[in-house]
Amino acid sequence: MMEKLISLIDSNFGKGYSSAYFEKEELKSGYIIMSNDDQSAFAIFSEAKNNPYPNIDTTNSYVLNLAVVDKTMQGQGKASELLKLFFEQYSTYDIYIPLWIYDDSDKLMNFFIRQGAQLLQSFNEYWKEDSSANGYECLQCGAPPCLCRMDLYVIKAH
Repeated sequence: MMEKLISLIDSNFGKGYSSAYFEKEELKSGYIIMSNDDQSAFAIFSEAKNNPYPNIDTTNSYVLNLAVVDKTMQGQGKASELLKLFFEQYSTYDIYIPLWIYDDSDKLMNFFIRQGAQLLQSFNEYWKEDSSANGYECLQCGAPPCLCRMDLYVIKAH
């Protein structure tokens, strides 16, 4: 499972990006993986106190760090089902969602808004320093630095 997830992350987000969550094939401390039954979609989340995002309330909250679906299974609702399950299971917590803004990210953004997400803040060139320091190759920008914007959303507990 881990090898498949690492491969999916790197192919969907850029070479080396999985190292943010894994050392070799071991999940770093503080991260939790959810997967659908056929392991075509995955989500990685963690308690908000383990994340560096500015201006978030870290009490009673989680961060959806990453959601990824196998490219051969995209458009079949696999990730949507998994994320809805995640939101249901953690509905008593605030859920923060850092969203990478690129050419086709509006579908994902609209999905989160339909789930009740509200935009908190936008950060231009959010991954610039991190991508340079860690050698992440962004699928949009190519070799470091990554100049993409990150929008931070929240779904409030209910």
